[in-house]
Amino acid sequence: MNRHLTEANKPKKRLRIFHGRMYFALQALAGAAWWLATALMPTVADATLGGINPLLIAIVDIPLFVIGSALAALNFRWAVWIATGWTVLVALVMVIYATATTEAGLGAVLMIFAAIGSVFAGVLMLLGRIPTEKLLVGPFAFHSSHTRVRSRVLVHTTIQIVVFWGIFLVIIPVIIKAFEDRWNLAYKFPILLVVVGFALLALSSVGVWSGPSDRELRLRHPAALPDGPSPGQSRTLCVRPQPDGHCGHRPGRVDGSAHRFVARRRVRTHRLAAVELAHPPPRGGRPHRTLR
Repeated sequence: MNRHLTEANKPKKRLRIFHGRMYFALQALAGAAWWLATALMPTVADATLGGINPLLIAIVDIPLFVIGSALAALNFRWAVWIATGWTVLVALVMVIYATATTEAGLGAVLMIFAAIGSVFAGVLMLLGRIPTEKLLVGPFAFHSSHTRVRSRVLVHTTIQIVVFWGIFLVIIPVIIKAFEDRWNLAYKFPILLVVVGFALLALSSVGVWSGPSDRELRLRHPAALPDGPSPGQSRTLCVRPQPDGHCGHRPGRVDGSAHRFVARRRVRTHRLAAVELAHPPPRGGRPHRTLR
């Protein structure tokens, strides 16, 4: 049985569906309030729609976005598809329009957030959960290390840190800054706030050392961690454990074949003990060693 469909998870599933419905209810209210503000305040229309005629958009957007979100909040599953699909489509159109004309940048940002929220809320309503295991794919997926050589492990960890933080702290901010400038949404923060931000970044970078530290801990004492070595991974054999939990010698690699060899030797020893009990050796003689 799928672990996501067990009896214990059904209350959680209903609660998550309720959260998705509440989001669509708030989105319907926000959409209605935005269209009311657009009709009453021209500045809102200029900031969010630019040169687009609000009447032409309202004819389509109010039924599909506002009413569709309201119906999705009432737990109509087909309305989830309509509201989410329309929101994502409008977000793409607004991004293209704002990038091409440098107008309606605020509308593009609002629709991007609405599209992201609609997708997550729709997934919650349709599946009862968000499949987070499908979000971490490719280079960000978790997998077991294929080597126990410390130098290689350190190199792999360093590459992962550089790629991960390089994408989220360099590449993505550069892309966001380019869109901000193009959409006329750039804001110059006070120099004090910038200094505080860099200081927090420098302090948080100390946590990057947790990657090499974790790898070093796993190399020395994999069984001491909560998850321990998973099946199929290499394990550390401690022949002379000390009271403080450390090994009395340098940990060595013991793979599956070595474990099977030890198991066979134990079985053979038990068989020899059974033979000697059934056929005790003569006094002064050597014990039987007939098993090979």
